[in-house]
Amino acid sequence: MTDTLFIDGVEQTTPTVPVAGIDSTAVHDNVAGEVNAVAVKATLEANDLVLIEDSGDSFNKKKATIGSLQVKNFKSYGFSSPLGATGDFYAAGYYEAPAADTTISEGGATQTLGDANVAHGAHVFIVASGAGSASGGAGEVEIEVSGTSITDAGVRNASATEVITADITTLTTDLYLETSLKWLGTVTFTIQPAGAGTHTVYEATFNYGLCKYEDWGNEDFTVTDFEMVGLAGANDTGFDITLLHHSSAGWTYSAAAFDPGGTAICNMNTDYSTEQNLAINDQFAYKRAALATAVLGSASCGVVAKITTGANGAIRNSSIHIGVAL
Repeated sequence: MTDTLFIDGVEQTTPTVPVAGIDSTAVHDNVAGEVNAVAVKATLEANDLVLIEDSGDSFNKKKATIGSLQVKNFKSYGFSSPLGATGDFYAAGYYEAPAADTTISEGGATQTLGDANVAHGAHVFIVASGAGSASGGAGEVEIEVSGTSITDAGVRNASATEVITADITTLTTDLYLETSLKWLGTVTFTIQPAGAGTHTVYEATFNYGLCKYEDWGNEDFTVTDFEMVGLAGANDTGFDITLLHHSSAGWTYSAAAFDPGGTAICNMNTDYSTEQNLAINDQFAYKRAALATAVLGSASCGVVAKITTGANGAIRNSSIHIGVAL
């Protein structure tokens, strides 16, 4: 078998043989669309590799990880103590939940949450005491949330509903469940047979509340830095600051003393141990660097800063900074 070859316009005849050094699948610097034809990876991970040419080494080829290319991004929040109030306060989001649990059943099927016409803009959650009960029929019993919802695109629905659990008998102690929808004003929990369910006796007990958290625009991120700097407005031996990782983990049901929030990423009193107090007109600060908590902002996770005070007007003013790698 022969191929036709032209050299300086003259037709030559040469055997068909492989040519050393030629790779038909190589990526070329003068051919368009080669990278565009490669398969796409939708979600990058820190250990994924990219090919670079090192400007500090005569542009020799090197590899780098996606994680090494991440650039820190910071958000800042101001906080001052509300007049005449002590307790837990929040920045970069909030929790609003009664200390006492609620029980809803066929005899009292609803529980309301939130104030009418208030711009909560928050998800609704429950933390179960344990499995609910259902008897007297067949099928499943659900808990539905209803009220006015709002989307991140600004779409308001005054007649929204969402089932927060489709079967109360599958609930377990400390299980955290959250609606995908965000809500405005007053919302209502309703316990009821699901679909064609026929149970006549049913009951579920749970903590409940509203939650809003910083999710960096629904993006996954890694928390790297946290800092709070401020001026004390009162002497306070009950001060603390915690950065919480909001997720479905780390919640604890309580019948009468519910404390909302997931796991702590960092906590001032844990780190400082003895020196935890505020003194009136004194500056204070708490900083953590080199943190490495991965947060799935695309999957209903985020961060919330929790500020605890034990004296009225404890914090005259302060700034809170959260740094992440995206």
